Amino acid sequence: MSINFNKLGAGAQWVYATKMLEEMRNDVKTMMSWKAKTITNIRDTAELAVMKYTYDPDMKIDYYSAKDPRTADGKPMKFYPHKNYGNTAINTNYSVVHVPTNVYDQSPDVLNAIKWSGELNTVFRNNLAYDSSLIFQFFGSATGFLRLYPAIKWRAPVGPDMYDCRMRPWLERQYPSPNSAEDDTQKLTLPKELFLLLAGLIDRIFCKN
Repeated sequence: MSINFNKLGAGAQWVYATKMLEEMRNDVKTMMSWKAKTITNIRDTAELAVMKYTYDPDMKIDYYSAKDPRTADGKPMKFYPHKNYGNTAINTNYSVVHVPTNVYDQSPDVLNAIKWSGELNTVFRNNLAYDSSLIFQFFGSATGFLRLYPAIKWRAPVGPDMYDCRMRPWLERQYPSPNSAEDDTQKLTLPKELFLLLAGLIDRIFCKN
């Protein structure tokens, strides 16, 4: 072991523990400040998008599906591996929408929420430019769909795709039953979609799940 230690040119160095801990504390504080700004940016943009949006009961739109991502001209979306994402193939020009199998994606409620949440694409890109350490940003809707940035191709499960952002552990931990989540979100001043968004983002930052 000592031979290898010497070969590597390693050596001992005196370290002031108090100074080192203070530097670490400042680094963590700065990092958390950046993450908090990310949440604030998305929240403010989503609030504005909701306030100015007019619900259309006859809404018909095409959206970028995470299950079969294609561009507006119908061509398959191109992806490229990125080291910040564990070399997962992504596309930072788009966000994609995942709708569970048990949710009707042509429902007016779903389509309207998909439409106005598209306003988040700009803030997603700006957040990534501001903090390159960000991985995935997302918006979980009370209607069941998940908007995910940057775009990826959803990994198809074996059997029906029952992934539903409303059933994720970060929401279940805060509300042990669907009824309690429903009751409490109805009391909030923010739309339920924003509650799900913020709960997920905060959990993603502060918790391991």
